[in-house]
Amino acid sequence: MHAFDDQHSAASPGIAPMPKHERRWRGVLAYLLLAAGMAAVLVNAVVFYRYLNALLDAGNAVRAVQHTERRIGVFLETLLNAETGQRGFVLTADGQYLRPYLRAVGLVDEQLDQLGEDFADDPIQLARVEPLAPLVRRKLDEMAESIAIRLRDGPEAARAFVASNAGVADMDEIRAVLQSMAGDKTRRLAALEA
Repeated sequence: MHAFDDQHSAASPGIAPMPKHERRWRGVLAYLLLAAGMAAVLVNAVVFYRYLNALLDAGNAVRAVQHTERRIGVFLETLLNAETGQRGFVLTADGQYLRPYLRAVGLVDEQLDQLGEDFADDPIQLARVEPLAPLVRRKLDEMAESIAIRLRDGPEAARAFVASNAGVADMDEIRAVLQSMAGDKTRRLAALEA
């Protein structure tokens, strides 16, 4: 009689005990809800993972574009430093001006190679880098020639050579190529950021 009392006391007064088949359906429903919840969590995790990967890829692409833009800027600065040193020496014959010129000339080939590496996977940009090398070489040769004229023939001959604007067209073309390269990268960066 004790088991009978426990069974009746567990049930609330006025509520009939749940039939066995109803308990089974509630158990199945609970398992289905649990499975649906787990599936929702799994789908959410997959979507989050893909979104995170896309975000990381975009971040890497932005960093690559910024890195290349810096390289383009540094390359132009190197050429301008060479030109500044060359012109300072031509005007003054002060050997201090040759230091930035020589330092810049020593960096140009390495920096051109780095630009080529940065654009190795971009045929359009790589096609812009290839004609840059002869332009840069011609500009460096013009600067070296003006220094040689200054040393060999004196200040008036060197000034006349510089005044002939022999390297202006080359430097303008170099700037135009670098600006188009940087402009393309800037457009890509804007697209990535959007």
